Amino acid sequence: MNKPIKVIVDRQTWYRGNSSDHSYLLTIGGEYGDSERLCCVGFLCRAMHYSDSQLEDVQTIGAIEREGYCDPFPKTWAAEHDDELYETNAFFQLYKINDDPAITDEERELALIQQALPLGIEFEFVN
Repeated sequence: MNKPIKVIVDRQTWYRGNSSDHSYLLTIGGEYGDSERLCCVGFLCRAMHYSDSQLEDVQTIGAIEREGYCDPFPKTWAAEHDDELYETNAFFQLYKINDDPAITDEERELALIQQALPLGIEFEFVN
């Protein structure tokens, strides 16, 4: 396996535990004033050089506009089918864990770390 992608998740701007109805890769403004909020996959996409304009108000990697330079998504994360990008079940679990309102942040962090590592993603939570 290649070296995992290191992703630093800042707890101060991490959007989690509020169900997937209102979860986006990146949200700027709204109830947070001028601040920004990212789900764990939003932090991952930033680590892969996706711009804020590509991530804002987008719910999944399958919906990201592919403009400019970006690393391709590994096949363990998503695959194209009929010109659409679909997440694998293993990758989709990251969204579910991130947005689950029934678990604590400690449980969420541990579950995300465990789910992500076989996908080649290494989460570190700070602040």
